[in-house]
Amino acid sequence: MAKGGFWAFLGGLGAAMWREGTKQRRQLEENYRREVRKATSEHAEEQAEYDAYVTSLPKLKGNGRFDQEVDTTYGDVFALDAYNQYLELMHEPGQHFTVFLELQEGEEEGSIRVDGGQATLGHIPYEDEGYLMEFLEELGGDVTCDAKLAKLVHGGYDLHLDIARPPTLID
Repeated sequence: MAKGGFWAFLGGLGAAMWREGTKQRRQLEENYRREVRKATSEHAEEQAEYDAYVTSLPKLKGNGRFDQEVDTTYGDVFALDAYNQYLELMHEPGQHFTVFLELQEGEEEGSIRVDGGQATLGHIPYEDEGYLMEFLEELGGDVTCDAKLAKLVHGGYDLHLDIARPPTLID
């Protein structure tokens, strides 16, 4: 085989492998979407109850910057993985979603839990929670806000909340 023919062969082989990989990825993504639709219908009643609870909570006004970091170290890694995969495949990149913040009385650090989809995604870092803790104590309950999730290249997740300072509720 001539030198040019060898490189052409390798190029063709690489292109064929890429096409096959792309085809397999599309099939896997379609299977995922089908399973999400199936799970959604199977758990519709339970999800409706959860959605009703979350939408009944007051919502914090945001500033559009998503600058409140969440410590995801002790968050449910499976929930974070699932949220990330769901957002990647079912929504536009950078799509935000709703989480709720729960004040956990008696905790010294990580007193404000960030919950999404009935799982703990993380906590507001202790050094950042003062402004929000006072507000939640005064309010006497949980609140919701918008969040953005990004998977990090080296593993783990960045989760940021959209909360205006000082915290106020949307009317």
